[in-house]
Amino acid sequence: MRRAAAVTLIAFSLCLAGTANAGSDILGMRLWHAPDKTRLVLDLSAVVGYRAFELQDPDRVVIDLEDATLRVAIPDSEKNGPLLQSIRFGQPRAGIQRVVLDLVVPVRFHSFVLPPSEPYGHRLVIDLFRRNRQASQTTMAAPATREADYLVVVDPGHGGEDPGAVGGKGTREKKVVLSIAQRLVKLINSDGR
Repeated sequence: MRRAAAVTLIAFSLCLAGTANAGSDILGMRLWHAPDKTRLVLDLSAVVGYRAFELQDPDRVVIDLEDATLRVAIPDSEKNGPLLQSIRFGQPRAGIQRVVLDLVVPVRFHSFVLPPSEPYGHRLVIDLFRRNRQASQTTMAAPATREADYLVVVDPGHGGEDPGAVGGKGTREKKVVLSIAQRLVKLINSDGR
C-alpha cells in the first residue's frame, strides 16, 4: 500500500513538473495597420515572460520570449506595411525564442500582454509608432458673423476591421453604439432648430 502511494505521488509530481515547464507555444500571428500605428499580435498558448528592446544600425525591435516555441508560419513581407520591413525568428540561446522586427524607419514601440478573451487566448501585443511624427496643422476658421446652421456629426465607431467587444451574452459593442447613435440622431433632429 505504501509503495503504491509512493509511486502515485512520484507520478503526480512528475506531471506537475512537466506542466510547470511546458512553456508557451506561439500559435498565431496577426498584423494590423492603422493610420497611427502598426500592431503585431502573437497568439500564445499560455502566459509567457518576455523582454522587448530596440536596436539600431539597422533599426529593429527585438522581443525575447522565455520558454516559447514557434508553431506558426511567418507572414508574407508584402503585408508588413509602412513601418515594418520583415519579421524574423531565432533562438539566441536555449529557452529563448526571439522575434526580430526589421524596421523601415525608426519607431517607438509599446508592448503588453492581454489575458484570454473569446475567441482569443493569451496574446502579446506590440504596437509600433512612427518616431518624430509631425504635429498635424490646424487651421482655424474665421468666426461666423451671422447665425449659421449647425451640423452635428454622430460617429458611433467600431465598424470595419475592429468590431469592438463582445459581451457575456453575445452582445456586440458595434450594435450597441450604433443603436445609441441612431437614437441620438432622432433626438437631435426632433428638436426643430
